[in-house]
Amino acid sequence: DRNRAFRDLERRDCEDDFRIPVRVKGADQVLPVCCDLIGTLTSNDITFEPEVLNFGPCYVEASVSLDLTITNHSLLPQKFAFCRLPSFLTVRSLQDDPPELEHTETAVKDGGGFGG
Repeated sequence: DRNRAFRDLERRDCEDDFRIPVRVKGADQVLPVCCDLIGTLTSNDITFEPEVLNFGPCYVEASVSLDLTITNHSLLPQKFAFCRLPSFLTVRSLQDDPPELEHTETAVKDGGGFGG
């Protein structure tokens, strides 16, 4: 709702679109160049489902796995990584082609590795 003056009135159905008029004057230029900077605002929000991973009991020489769904709420693709995982956790993707899917499903398994 801030800066309503820059809302793109030509695209009223998208309230996150903006249009900013720009006027450029050169040092030895008689006429200025007028143009519009046009864009769409988006967030960088991603969510995890479930928010907390509870593996329950896991016995020696056994493994436990859980599904974790990561949803990208942005209009832009985002990269993610699992950093500083304990050596007994492994993360692997359950998809073949990430750009074509709306969300990413990842398995977190007991069994070693640093994630991916």
